[in-house]
Amino acid sequence: MPINHQWVLKRRPVGEIRPGDLDYVSSPTPALQTSEVLVRTVYLSLDPTNRIWMSDMDQYLPPVEVGDVMRGGGIGVVEESRSDRFPPGTLVNTGLGGWQSYLVAHEGALTPVPVIPGVPLTAFMSVLGATGLTAWFGMIDICQPKAGETVVVSAAAGAV
Repeated sequence: MPINHQWVLKRRPVGEIRPGDLDYVSSPTPALQTSEVLVRTVYLSLDPTNRIWMSDMDQYLPPVEVGDVMRGGGIGVVEESRSDRFPPGTLVNTGLGGWQSYLVAHEGALTPVPVIPGVPLTAFMSVLGATGLTAWFGMIDICQPKAGETVVVSAAAGAV
């Protein structure tokens, strides 16, 4: 099994993130159990919410615990498999698998990523991913713009 490289939360940042808040560690990947796959990270997200997850303030998800791999979304390719659903070579969305080069995950925690000619994989972490879905449903279900109305979208609002 390959060596995994991970960014681990070493301490809760105070103010700006500083050297020593995260630790870059290496360890062997564990052996696969039934229905698990080894995924090599191809793309990893870095979002404003990562800073909030490092804190212990109330938020929409539990904070990343000190000593845990930093949370983050990703897309990867299955390298080894003990799953009937995901043979080696399958592209998958790892959910919030974390800032690491490899992830061992149960098949139920992964979603296949379709290969669509002309559509880059990064689209599944943006416009065709959670960000795009949030924007779509926010506009269609909440904003519900009507013909003749003007809608202004600002990138200054962040990812969504």
